[in-house]
Amino acid sequence: MEESVAKALSLIKENKISWVDVQFTDLVGRLHHITLPARDFDEDSFTNGFGKLDGSSIRGFTPINESDMLLVPVPESLAVIPWMPNTARVLTKVMWGGGKGRFERDPRGVAERAEKYQAENGYSSFYGPEPEFFIFDKVELDVSTPQSGTSYRISSRESPWNKEGGFFVRYKEGYYPGAACRPADGYKAGSRGRPY
Repeated sequence: MEESVAKALSLIKENKISWVDVQFTDLVGRLHHITLPARDFDEDSFTNGFGKLDGSSIRGFTPINESDMLLVPVPESLAVIPWMPNTARVLTKVMWGGGKGRFERDPRGVAERAEKYQAENGYSSFYGPEPEFFIFDKVELDVSTPQSGTSYRISSRESPWNKEGGFFVRYKEGYYPGAACRPADGYKAGSRGRPY
């Protein structure tokens, strides 16, 4: 048994994992998943995969007549999901059904081919997520009388509509402002104290 597969199966057993979230991305990078019982994972599943993907249901993948696809788990990516009891997640390779090999437009496969090409030409690259988020001071919802309408109100010290003074970030200018305009910088990696 390959060492990475043995480690993955050991992680499932040692952490009493009941469910595994099997994940892949579509062509625009949206994460999709199916959740399978952990008992379905064995040595063969990391080679043969799971025939659980209807490629015609994923934007840009396949037409209905070629929709039977496989998800092959990448054992090194298996990890416990800390906020979901007894659950792990694993990233996958997307494969054609019927033994036709790797799906050419699988985003993970495209990235792997790009890395190989770069390495052959003396280059390297680094990939990672770009987490984007908003930090609000307060969000109010009014859903008490849906017949007459519902509403929400967002309060944020950084918002252009904030009338309490201080710095704010104008519309469409929040990507590269200086630190004085970004009081939420304190939330970054290992916050160095109060953000405000």
